[in-house]
Amino acid sequence: EALLMVSRRESDPERKRAATERAWSSAHRLAELGDPSAVALLMQDSFAQGNLEQTLLWCERGVAIKLPRAFVIRARVERGRPSPNYEACARDYQVAAAVENPEGLSGYARCLFFGRGVSRDPARAMKLFGRAAELGNPGVEVERVFLLWSLAREQEWEEQIQRLLNSSIPIRGHLWGDLALHLLEAKDSPEVRNLAAKLFERAKPLTSLHASVPLAYALLILQGRTGLPPGERGVAAAPFVERASTLGLPRAR
Repeated sequence: EALLMVSRRESDPERKRAATERAWSSAHRLAELGDPSAVALLMQDSFAQGNLEQTLLWCERGVAIKLPRAFVIRARVERGRPSPNYEACARDYQVAAAVENPEGLSGYARCLFFGRGVSRDPARAMKLFGRAAELGNPGVEVERVFLLWSLAREQEWEEQIQRLLNSSIPIRGHLWGDLALHLLEAKDSPEVRNLAAKLFERAKPLTSLHASVPLAYALLILQGRTGLPPGERGVAAAPFVERASTLGLPRAR
């Protein structure tokens, strides 16, 4: 990590390239020796670049040395597939949650809350969300909207969403996408579609690893929920449909 920081400060392009190569070479050597920090660095970088095959290879290395983050990322990769194995996701999130990894706690809470891969248990999910918030997972702010919805406190979840949109809370893009998708599943109305469009913009659907996110955003564009005139919607939606297709969603074609 120190070598990468040095490489980023290099102004000369050739020296910058050489420094970056040295950094990644060192990371790979350390990862091959089972160094947890190096495995985590390479796993996270592969995931950020969208190289899912390489991500899973590093995840297996991380799982072998019981790295909580490896279980979380493996679950996120699985959850982003067109037909996810939710039981596998729940198992991985549960392992990370057992050692109080904040993302593991919120991921497993989400499984419990929606009954995906496990028996539905909103009360236990609420406790895990609370613990994840205590440990510093900003994404829990999004999950709280789900909880308010489950309690049919519609006015409160709308207020919570507006607060999130107006705040500087560092919420990851896929969580915005998750929130938008679940809102659409829960209540399909013009108002909710307009709100979902704002959430999708925060989700950065062109770089999302979850195929359903760019496709759902494309549909919102085609429905005219993003403010574009009819003649511009097809062109605007095309990149998002292509992204969903690239991620393996047959329906996109």
